[in-house]
This record gives sequence, C-alpha cells and structure tokens, in this order.
Amino acid sequence: MTRLFLFLLCCILPVSASAELSDSDRIRQGLAAFNAKDYDKAEELLLPIEKTQPSAAYLLKWVAAMQKKQGRQTNDKKKIARLVLEGDNAKLDRLGMIIRASAKGRTTGLAAGMEKNRLLSSAKTKNTASAYRLGLFYQEGIGFPRDFGSSAKFFKIAADNGNAAAANTLGLYHRFGLGVERNFEKAREYYEKALLKKDMYALYNLADMLNDASGERRDVLQAHILSDMALQKLKAQKKKEKKKIFAAEYLKKETEKALTPLQKAYLKKFLPFWLSPLISEKYLNGRMYPKKLPLPPRNGQMIEKTAFMSRVNADPEAYKFKTLPPLMPNWIPFDSKSPADPALKGKTPPFPYADSDEMISALYYRQAVPQRIKMTLGTREIALPLIVGDIVTLYAYSPLHETETTLKGGKKNFKNTGYQVLLNTPVGTMDTDSVPLFLPLSDETKETESWVGQAFQALAPGKAVVRFTPRNETPDAFGHTVVFIISPAPEL
Repeated sequence: MTRLFLFLLCCILPVSASAELSDSDRIRQGLAAFNAKDYDKAEELLLPIEKTQPSAAYLLKWVAAMQKKQGRQTNDKKKIARLVLEGDNAKLDRLGMIIRASAKGRTTGLAAGMEKNRLLSSAKTKNTASAYRLGLFYQEGIGFPRDFGSSAKFFKIAADNGNAAAANTLGLYHRFGLGVERNFEKAREYYEKALLKKDMYALYNLADMLNDASGERRDVLQAHILSDMALQKLKAQKKKEKKKIFAAEYLKKETEKALTPLQKAYLKKFLPFWLSPLISEKYLNGRMYPKKLPLPPRNGQMIEKTAFMSRVNADPEAYKFKTLPPLMPNWIPFDSKSPADPALKGKTPPFPYADSDEMISALYYRQAVPQRIKMTLGTREIALPLIVGDIVTLYAYSPLHETETTLKGGKKNFKNTGYQVLLNTPVGTMDTDSVPLFLPLSDETKETESWVGQAFQALAPGKAVVRFTPRNETPDAFGHTVVFIISPAPEL
C-alpha cells in the first residue's frame, strides 16, 4: 500500500529544472532504488530536494526506517555536506579536519581590491602560497563570494606544488563533492599525499573515510592505525586542540571495537609499509613494516579454501566446535629482487608464484590448521612460512627429454626433466616422496615441456631447504631454492 501511494505521488509531481536531474526524476529513481533495497542510492538522490519536495522528505523517512531496521544509520555527513554546499559553512568542521581562515584586516576598499588582484595574478603563475591563500578566501567567503569550485581550483594549484594542507582539503572536497566531483579514489589520493608530507589532519580524515566507507572500500585496520597516529600527533602539539583530540579518540575506540582476530594479530607484529616514512621507532615498538607483505584482507577474515590451498583434514566436522586462530607467523625476509626464470615469460603458471602477493597473503593470513598448498616457483630464491602438518607441492617449469626408460614405454620421472630435487633439512623436520608430478602446458607440447612438481610435508618445527637444481651446468640453466621456516601447530 505504501509503495502504491509513493508511486502515485511521484506520478503527479510537477517537474522542476535541475542542472543534473529534475526533481521528478530524482523521486522516480529514488523510489526505484528504495524498492531495490539500495537505500544509500535512494538517500543520495533524494537528500538534495528534501526541503523543497514533501514526497522526497516522506520517502527519506522510509529510507531511514529501513536502514535502522538493518542496523545501519543514515550518513549524517552527507546531509552536512549538502548544508555546506547551500552555504551553511559553520558545518564544515564536522566533515573532517582542515585549516580554517578568518577575516583579518580590511577585506573591502581599494587596498583590499589591489591585494586581491595581486593574489589572483600570483596564483595564476602557480605561486603555492598565493594559491593556497586564495583557496581559503573562497572557502570562507572572505573578500570573495563563497565558492567551493574556485576554492578547489586554487587548492589544486597549491597541492600540485607540494602544499600538504591544500592536498588534505582537496581530499575532503572530493570525499563529499564540495565544488568538485565526488570521488573516493581521488579523495584517498589527496589524503595520502598530504599525510606523507606530515599533515596530521589528513591522518584523521583518511581514517574517518576508510572507516565510514561501505563494501570493499571499508578498511577498519588502516582506519584504526591512522586514527591512533593522528591522536598521538594531536596530543603532542603544544597548543591542544581538544575537539580534534576528542574526535580522534572516539574514532580510535570505534575502530578498535570492530577489529577482527586476524587484524589484532597483524597489529601485534606489523604495520603497513606505505606508512613507514611516518612511523617512529617508539610507535613501531618492536613491530615491522615489511615491504613485500601485503595488507590483510579488508574484511578482516582469515583466508580459507582457495584454488591452491585447502585443509589437510577436509572433514567438515573436524573443527566444528573449535575456535581457529590466525597463523600470523613472524616475517621471513627474502630478496625481493631475486631474478626470475626468463623461460617463464608468456607462460601461465598452474598455481600462483611463490613470491606473489596472493600466495604470501594466503600463507600469512590463513587459519592455523594444516593446509595443502600448491605453488609455482618463478624466482631463484624465496623464503616462506609453514606450520607442522602442512603439505606443500612445488612446481617448476622444465623442458622434457626422453630417456632409455621412457623410450621403452616407462613413466616419466625427474631424469626426463632439467632438474634434480634436493631436500636439505634436519632429520624429522620435513619429508617427501620421490614421485614427481607432471602438469602439461598444452596437449601439443606435453612431450617437450611441462610443469614438474614435488610434494613435501612439514613434520616438525625448524628450517628446511628445498632446491630444484639444474642437471646440466649450461649458461641458461635456472635453479630454484625455497627456504621453509616451520612453526609448531597451535593447540586448538
């Protein structure tokens, strides 16, 4: 009945002109989004006409009710952003942390006019200070009509020339669509540019955006780190900004509540490498920020079954009543510039390369239960973690040749490949069977080339070294060495 009423209401609504959509189009599309349960889209379409169209205000009440029913609240910051665009500049501070300006001295008269002309002329020559100052004047409506579009134009000149405060403000503008297109990625780009130039406000702003984002864009882990760093820097100032400190404290607590066991385990040992220019030894506190270690999955969940990894014990009842902790081993450094086998160019590996982000993420951010893992060797050297009970199969590319055995109809073995496989490990740490595995690249070349593999099982904590050593010392021979650091399996 309610939907029928809304449908009839939008059919009789008069059309009013708009730069983008007419009011009636907004209501029709908003109603369609509401019926499709896309409440964020409905809200985005209807908020700009809430005050002028009673039907939009009525539908927004239903949007808010449905969001509340789903355990979500409407995004108040979207409403505030709209008020800012309408001229309610007092709300600007609630969108995030940026530098504000106030009118000092004369802003009218001949002297003020000459000063404005000087600033405009100077800004057009890409003068950073002048451009930033003009951006502030247009933002606040000092000496000029308030105009976020003009403000953004001059902030961009300043930001492109290295002004951190301008970059931070542009991040906020792009986040909420103030004078520029609303664009999450551009907002993030400008925030990152600002915080890497030590702008403490950008730390909070990026944290707030990452925490407030929906779907795959939400990143509670980084939001928590950034809000904590922002809080530390705000507290370290001589002149305390109490409102900003309170905001950072609140955001830190909110993100901390949302952290998953995997994210908490990560934070005990690691921090993101991209933040390393900002991290002091005191803040690092014994943690690491390894360059090659990808960030954990944004959803905070442990990596379970993949196309190349599955539990050794596949019985669904095996861990039914057990809490599975994340593995999260210590970082194992390796040479990230280790050369790759040139013969692999143009070839698609059967499983991810051992040094790929996908493989490293799976090994570090998985559940601490024994897994079957399949990987392809591409570089000369790699070091990786395992736990007791893991079964790992290593594959390498090799041309094939015939031997007396295969010429007589026998099965292929490592003598048909360019490799011999050597296992160097203390007794009882790792074991292998001697049965090679062959995965042809194609039916046409299965007699001349193949992915050749060998399976190994981790039996006890310690270090194990596996080498795929070329049989013939030829100039183009390429060997692979894998160092495994085996951790004890935790008690579940």
